[in-house]
Amino acid sequence: RLYGTTIKQALGTGLNANLNAQLILGRLSLTDCKNGVRATDLSTIKIDNLELTNIDQGIIAYKNLPEFGGGYIEIVNYKAKNVKELHLVGQGASLSLKGQAIEVQ
Repeated sequence: RLYGTTIKQALGTGLNANLNAQLILGRLSLTDCKNGVRATDLSTIKIDNLELTNIDQGIIAYKNLPEFGGGYIEIVNYKAKNVKELHLVGQGASLSLKGQAIEVQ
């Protein structure tokens, strides 16, 4: 479990989980990244407090490989500033923001 983590100027994704990974974070701050948080292929990301600043795509969950299921992301609380697209959820994936399920887009 990580707490108080800050990632700045990531060229791709600030926090990426794939292939059945399990990540649990207390507080995560992402600044000036192309993508914020991404979960694919049966991976799970749980974050208590997320801060996104100057991000193109904030929270992304989807299925990449056909032999796996989609990723799952649970965000208990978040703040977003200058985020072009807050979330993107693909078929077979799921996202919970502040206790509310976000539909597949």
